[in-house]
Amino acid sequence: MKASEQPANRVVEMIRLIRNEILERLRRGELHYTRDRKTLVKHLNLAQELHDHTLTGQIYQMIGMVDVEVGNFSGAEQAWQEAYNEFEEVEDMSGMGEIKNNLGEMYSLMGRMDNALDAFLDARNLAESVHDVGGIMRVEGNLGMIWLAKADYRQANVCFSLVVAGTQSESWEHVLSIVTARRGLAEVYLAQEQYNEAWHQANEAENLAEGRKLMLSLAETSLTKAHIAELDPSTPGAATYFRDQGRQKLREYGNPIILARTLMSEARYQCQRGNRGEATDLALEARDHFVKLAMDIEVQISEEFIIEMYENR
Repeated sequence: MKASEQPANRVVEMIRLIRNEILERLRRGELHYTRDRKTLVKHLNLAQELHDHTLTGQIYQMIGMVDVEVGNFSGAEQAWQEAYNEFEEVEDMSGMGEIKNNLGEMYSLMGRMDNALDAFLDARNLAESVHDVGGIMRVEGNLGMIWLAKADYRQANVCFSLVVAGTQSESWEHVLSIVTARRGLAEVYLAQEQYNEAWHQANEAENLAEGRKLMLSLAETSLTKAHIAELDPSTPGAATYFRDQGRQKLREYGNPIILARTLMSEARYQCQRGNRGEATDLALEARDHFVKLAMDIEVQISEEFIIEMYENR
């Protein structure tokens, strides 16, 4: 048995290595969609031949992430359902929770906040069932962002505070979750007009992101600072500086899809604040990027948002 298992183990390690390499390229904004998806499908077949449900689920999950990157939301949803089924076959609650979290993040991109909330609540229950600390922290941060979008600042505060308190002993292991939580807390304190505390939380998020060279997080934190500066009477004119800084960092990040999606997220934020003119301008800019990228679904999402802004002037 041991002799026959050796090649299979080497194949498993090879597939995991290739999967991780594609994941790293995706995070850096260097994905080659056609080539990388073809590679994943090829290794999916190998994983299925090995009858390795966990590995098969991980490859399906990665295919979904790649599909989301180019706006193929229906393809991602289908791949993630397959992944969920594979994880469920071996009762991998952490894996199932990751899939629900992925779905929640996709629904957030699409502006389907109620669907996102349901997915994140399912993800939290699954992660809690096996005490998956990393999973719980990621989901709590995402849940906080949904409550923030719904202007439920009490619920948002609870989620973000839990992330900060729950990661103190292993902060560098959960740095992305902490940055999200600190940014979220800054927005909560801003809504309560506690400007000093809002700046403190934003600065903490920025320091963590700089320490790990997280360019996307730094760009998002600059936009959070712009939000604070817009309302803090002690910082006249600073909002423009931070907004320009955030956009420059997004361009340096080098991913036009992320730039367009961040503009749409910012449009929804400005709409929530009642700044419909600015929200419309941001959505128009995002729409133009989506058109150039041939991302039809997100073109439609941005145009529906723009129409809503005009109809509710």
